[in-house]
Amino acid sequence: SSLLSGSLEAFIHHLLYVRRVYPRESFLATRFLGVPLKANRHPGVVDYISDTLRTAVPALLSGTVDELAVVILKDETVPLERFALRFTEILNAPMGSDEESSSLLSKMEQGMRDMILRVHGLEGRDIGSKLKQSDASLCFKITLRVSNTLTPESTNPDVTRALSEGEWFHPDPNSCRPSSGVKVRPIHTVYVPGSLECKFVMECPS
Repeated sequence: SSLLSGSLEAFIHHLLYVRRVYPRESFLATRFLGVPLKANRHPGVVDYISDTLRTAVPALLSGTVDELAVVILKDETVPLERFALRFTEILNAPMGSDEESSSLLSKMEQGMRDMILRVHGLEGRDIGSKLKQSDASLCFKITLRVSNTLTPESTNPDVTRALSEGEWFHPDPNSCRPSSGVKVRPIHTVYVPGSLECKFVMECPS
């Protein structure tokens, strides 16, 4: 779970940098799994991402949730872009002998490293290419998609509690993705047999 949590945190922070959601000077240089990237240092952004992942990661590992998405919005209500990570398989911890576990963990790390590297390639595309500097009207939110195969017995209690206590809520579908002429662009697929399969896609107006 620590690998998944760290990978998603690095992914989200660097995505916000590449898409110029916030001023470049609000980011610090860092590294994760050997990959140079940027992390936002504003306490509100840092806390929102970490608090979200505190619920999202256990929900992904339990199968309660099968997708995490970062939605970039204008004026807090208009979705411009959506970056989704769609998980069809995810293993909480490598199984087998120490050697097998070490090999599997190494492959999972490589897969997550490759996914984060793909974020670098989003620099200068679509909205990022139109904005030479950050637009003060831009913001973001993180959404989770509940699995279609979910049963009451397999529901993660953290998600149930977060919904009941108002930490999470069911959003207006129109605020979650671009509303018309949506183009889905596959960015990358992470596949480690028997352990991890995740598709990274971008949704934007065509």
